[in-house]
Amino acid sequence: MCNRMPLQKLAILSLPLALLLNLLPGLASADPPNQASQGGRMQGRAAHAPSSFDERHQQMIKDLGLSPEQGQKVKSTMEQGRAQSQSLREQLRTKRKAMMQYLQSPNATEAGARNLNNEINDLQRRLSEIRLKTWFSMRSQLNPEQLQKLQAIKAKHWAQRSNGGGHHHSSDDY
Repeated sequence: MCNRMPLQKLAILSLPLALLLNLLPGLASADPPNQASQGGRMQGRAAHAPSSFDERHQQMIKDLGLSPEQGQKVKSTMEQGRAQSQSLREQLRTKRKAMMQYLQSPNATEAGARNLNNEINDLQRRLSEIRLKTWFSMRSQLNPEQLQKLQAIKAKHWAQRSNGGGHHHSSDDY
């Protein structure tokens, strides 16, 4: 039991970071090319929910009442965030797989797991920084009324997720 405590603490301590990383699921991350390989993650997606970046962007324009100029600026900001994070997301997936394999190895050591964990945490931190930068850049394009609408949408989204709604893209995901 003593050997598991650091991993349990790590899991508890990483929860706030995981929540932050999912701050804007549709903002800085594209749908994975092969969603079936995500362990059925997409099965809970509502049939009517926007699934592509362009669909989510169009839904955002409609919901927030963005002008064409605002819509283009927000789309550009979102695309930049996605482009900056794409390589990091791939690296993170690879490191997470490596960690899973390493932990199953009979030769795994705590020091080795900590090294991999530090690499994973660094990638997560870098992704989080991109998401925050993108979020605040996008927010700067909105007027106070639009910002209020966005905050209400995000509050609703988080309430649904905290009530066991799981992670799926909906019209509230920007």
